[in-house]
Amino acid sequence: MTSRRLVLGALLLGLAASAFSAARAADAARGLTIAAAGFDPPALAVRRGELLQLDVTSADGAEHCLAIDELRVERRVVAGRATRVDLVPERVGRFPYYCCLHATAAGDKERGTLTVSE
Repeated sequence: MTSRRLVLGALLLGLAASAFSAARAADAARGLTIAAAGFDPPALAVRRGELLQLDVTSADGAEHCLAIDELRVERRVVAGRATRVDLVPERVGRFPYYCCLHATAAGDKERGTLTVSE
């Protein structure tokens, strides 16, 4: 009877861990839109080591690009479909992101900031 309880307990613990992992991954999925008017949202925050899934879309029908130089990210965003960007930042800090096709100066609207905390 004791071994049966141990097996049942282990199964329940495994199910709970799987549900927690799935919920955490779902919480990390975020939408990010890009347009000549800028990024929405203009700022993102994530914890170091946490999976950040971005579904990046064009809000104005133009082709854009998401670039985060310090994290070695550069992805084209084609109008009409989402571009998935998966990222697990391993460094703490503030990392600017921008449209590598249109942002040319520090004052351009097509810029944002990713903040990675402990």
